[in-house]
Amino acid sequence: MSGKRRLFKSLQERLDEQRIKRQQEQLVKRGEITRYESDAENGLSDEQAAEHYNAGWYNEAMDSCTKSVKDIIISNTFTYLTLFLWCWEYYLS
Repeated sequence: MSGKRRLFKSLQERLDEQRIKRQQEQLVKRGEITRYESDAENGLSDEQAAEHYNAGWYNEAMDSCTKSVKDIIISNTFTYLTLFLWCWEYYLS
């Protein structure tokens, strides 16, 4: 059990390192901007938002570290056990 915990921790550490590296690379890409005080209802003007975007201050979708529902169903359906059972059923019929 200790080996599995260590493996999981190692994978989690790698994912954390990759996330930190992406964040640091993103910070390098960002330029200087003017900070604006805007109200929550209106937000930034189009010109202000364009200035922020062009300077690299925008949100990016992160890579998903999890499986989709489709991938989970496929990986749980097509296992070695199900393959063996299907072959066994074919053999018996």
